[in-house]
Amino acid sequence: MRELTATRKSAAATEVISITIVLGILLLLTFVIPLATQNVSNSWYKNNNQYLIGPVVNTMLIYSGVRFKKVYNMMAVIMLPSLSAISLYLLGVNAIFLLYMVAFIWLGNAAISLSFRLSFRKANTAGSVRYGVTAVIGILAKAALIFGGFLVLKDFNVFPTPVAEKLSVMMGVTQLITAAIGAVIAFIVIKALRTSPRSLNIK
Repeated sequence: MRELTATRKSAAATEVISITIVLGILLLLTFVIPLATQNVSNSWYKNNNQYLIGPVVNTMLIYSGVRFKKVYNMMAVIMLPSLSAISLYLLGVNAIFLLYMVAFIWLGNAAISLSFRLSFRKANTAGSVRYGVTAVIGILAKAALIFGGFLVLKDFNVFPTPVAEKLSVMMGVTQLITAAIGAVIAFIVIKALRTSPRSLNIK
């Protein structure tokens, strides 16, 4: 009984540490760094920051799906990036138009994170094939929900033409690219850390 209690306490402590690290990285990435670089005039950075931030956000989404035992612990990871993008004008799109997309972005983030949670929830070992299949399903689900939401809003003429053209790329192909890069990074991270106590021996 004492050993079981000690194991549970150890697992809880490990999850708290993981949550703290993940949220710390997200806060640094989605708030601190953007605030520090808000006045940077470099046009390349302004036009491509989604390709810098997006992969790391997706890495955190996948890692939280694999690692966190409680679904509610994943909520901050799912919701925080889009809120920072809106409040800090990260994507160069008026906040009011991004607000229309928030619910779909949250659904997309939840889809990729939960796909990994469902796939690895009870698995003590998992091969790279399992990971790859899960990644493909999660990435496609995320992109479909976000881009599908954009198309619905576009049909209701919510977005002016210039904004719609910009969002069609951001909410479509960019989501696929950044999620795919994030899945590769997450695979490397999980393999390196050999996540414990639910040890995922990804080979």
